Order: sequence, then C-alpha cells, then structure tokens
Amino acid sequence: MLDFGSVASMPLSVRRALASAVNVLVTIALALPLLTILDEPLNQRVALVITFFSYNLVCEVAFGRCLGGAVAGLRWAGSPSLARRSAFCVLYTVAFVPYVFLPAWQAIPNLAAQWVWGRLVGGTIHSWLAGVASEAKP
Repeated sequence: MLDFGSVASMPLSVRRALASAVNVLVTIALALPLLTILDEPLNQRVALVITFFSYNLVCEVAFGRCLGGAVAGLRWAGSPSLARRSAFCVLYTVAFVPYVFLPAWQAIPNLAAQWVWGRLVGGTIHSWLAGVASEAKP
C-alpha cells in the first residue's frame, strides 16, 4: 500500500511522474467503456485523448487539481486563474498526444525535453506555456 507520508519526501520530478501515471490510469479506467465499444484504433485513440482532456478539465474546475496531483501531493503555487489552469489542461493534453498516437520510442524526446526543462527552468513546459507556476512544495 502506498504510504502518502513518504510521497512528500520524493523528489518533485518523481512526484510529477507519479501524478501523470495516476492521471493516465484514471483516464484509461474512465475511457474503458468507449474503448471496448469502438472498434477502430484511431477512434479509440481519439476517445482516450478526449477522455484525458475532459478528466483534467473537470478536475481543475471542480477540485482545483487532478487525482494524480492529490495522490502525489502537488499543489499549484499561488492561486492561478481558472483560465490559466484550463490552458494548462489543453497543453497537458497536447503533451499526452504523442504517447497515444506515436510508437513509444518516439515519445522519448518529449520525456527528455520535459526532464531537461524541469532541471533548467523548473516545472513543465506546458505549465510554463500556460503561465502557471510550478507546484508549491507541500
């Protein structure tokens, strides 16, 4: 069982990866009915992307963060507006698309870019583009 006390002691980059993993798993669970109904791979992938975006947007509007962020103990620094958090959801979804539509190895540059950006600038590329600050420390 996951000890949430130990999550806070994880490096921020690991907590961001944990949040993304949880968000992807929740998305797959939410999209599963659509994925079983749709028989075309392209339609399944589009449904997965739409579900990912919808899940993140609903969470931002209703709770101010996604389930993955809550599990990983991530919070927005300050109080970014709903418009900025919504823009983040769009850009987060754009960052998710290569993992859905491209072979896994072609998503490696995205991972590398995010890692380098996090080391040099902090946060993620999509959070910077949306104008929201990196997550505050718990």
